[in-house]
Amino acid sequence: MGIEKLSWLMWLTFPLAPVAFSFQIHPVPTEPITTTGEVVKIFSERAYHVVLPNGKLVIAHPSRAMAGRITKIIPQARVALEMTPFDFEKARIADVLPV
Repeated sequence: MGIEKLSWLMWLTFPLAPVAFSFQIHPVPTEPITTTGEVVKIFSERAYHVVLPNGKLVIAHPSRAMAGRITKIIPQARVALEMTPFDFEKARIADVLPV
């Protein structure tokens, strides 16, 4: 491709003047939402159905810090959960709570 064609393509794809945007940047919450739940069903050793105190059912997975304590997660076990504010369908199991 010759220099003339390359400069013509650059002229088409890059605007000369910067484009002005008019929007506000809102702070994104980075803190996880912490709650408790009860394990209802075990899909595998890495996926569980957990019911929250408000009755909502979420899919939860254990954190990497819980790698040695996965065998303690049984049905009807109470667990501490962390959820992102962006997706309320998934959660991370932070700890297994005593009964």
